[in-house]
Amino acid sequence: MASVTDGRRVRLTPFEEYMLGDEYPGWPMTFWIRLAFSEPLDSARLNRAVTATAMSHPLLAARIEFDRRRRPFWVPAPVTTVVHEYHSTELDSEFPTSEPIDLQKEPGWRIWKDNRGGSHVVWMEFHHAVCDGVGAFRVLEDILASYRDDTCPPASNLDLNWQQLTHRYRCDNLSGLTQRISQWAWMIWRIAAYSATAPASLDVVSWPKGVPAGGMVPSQARIAPLGDVNEYLRAAKRHGCTLNDLVITCLFRSLQETMVQRVPDRRHRLRLFIPMDLRGNPLNTCQVGNVVGMLHIDRIVGARGPASNPVSVSSVANDMKIYRKTQMGRALVVSLEAVTAIFGSPAWLLSPKKCGATSVLTNLKTPLQASKLAGPDGRVQIGSTVLESVELFPPVRPMTPACFGLLTYGNELRLTMRFQPATFPTADADSLFNRFTDELRNIKDN
Repeated sequence: MASVTDGRRVRLTPFEEYMLGDEYPGWPMTFWIRLAFSEPLDSARLNRAVTATAMSHPLLAARIEFDRRRRPFWVPAPVTTVVHEYHSTELDSEFPTSEPIDLQKEPGWRIWKDNRGGSHVVWMEFHHAVCDGVGAFRVLEDILASYRDDTCPPASNLDLNWQQLTHRYRCDNLSGLTQRISQWAWMIWRIAAYSATAPASLDVVSWPKGVPAGGMVPSQARIAPLGDVNEYLRAAKRHGCTLNDLVITCLFRSLQETMVQRVPDRRHRLRLFIPMDLRGNPLNTCQVGNVVGMLHIDRIVGARGPASNPVSVSSVANDMKIYRKTQMGRALVVSLEAVTAIFGSPAWLLSPKKCGATSVLTNLKTPLQASKLAGPDGRVQIGSTVLESVELFPPVRPMTPACFGLLTYGNELRLTMRFQPATFPTADADSLFNRFTDELRNIKDN
């Protein structure tokens, strides 16, 4: 869908507007990337690199303003992103802040540098209305390249790149009117069918009744290095599926055990949201943005009968094969565009009190493997400084309080979980995370 422009203003795409609207007190629509370096980065030089990168990508400097009809627009603004310094605890489970990003007053991303002695950690925080995970890693590459070269482009670059916003993600790349209509109708029907059936939620407090009077407590993080990714790729080949299929199966089995243990005498509909990268369309000239769709995959589990059996790899692989063939990853984008065309806004699809998914699994695969900064071992090196580890933490939602991130860096598969302890207690979250990592290691070895 082409962007609607009004002079220097650019209308948000339906997906961007959906990400903007799907934000509630205590539940910011932000995701995090954690970077651990072999030695500390120079703060002044990092600030210059951040400024250079913001000047190269228009959405990183844009703000949001609303017109008289409350329609949101991107508007250009001066580059004000700076590196925030904070003092962490000894725990990797804590994010630097839980304050939401106000897109009307500040850019949609933040950089945090840990100034605790012995820590060489940098956090990147992005609002999902600005870009997706793949776009965020493009930003990271540009920051590291600018840091290496210590260069800052002239401010005029921002004005030149602003024109890119009129050519960001368009969903419609099908040929032929009949094909478009039939494909769109099928996708919208599938989204409507999913919306009609609510899945089981991990939320044990029943949001929003359980939100503390003083506000929501910060979300927490968990990290698990899983070892050599090639071992998991060989396991996927033995099972005749992709690595993503294998991981989805293991998460379903972990959720199955968690839900059946909690309520043993009933069936549960488990639903996973699987973000899908939709880049590759030549119409997309703005790579730092949202070029992402979403798959929904369900399983019915229970304590008795066939539903008590572990979710099988073959059934997940077959479903994912069909979804890829029919481009179901585009269904959410198509539905948002259709609803916006009819009602003027995608807000009709927003419902914070309804569970959309039991959990979310974001697999970014190998986001830095093709980087020009990557060495023979797949790790990024800037002079003597090595980027030793990278992790991704997706947003958590009101009725989806535990979400998972997966990526490969330096041939090591790394799993993360972000959860909200106010509605999904820490003990339950740790138990689920341990089950998931155990399932992955077991399926790799068997």
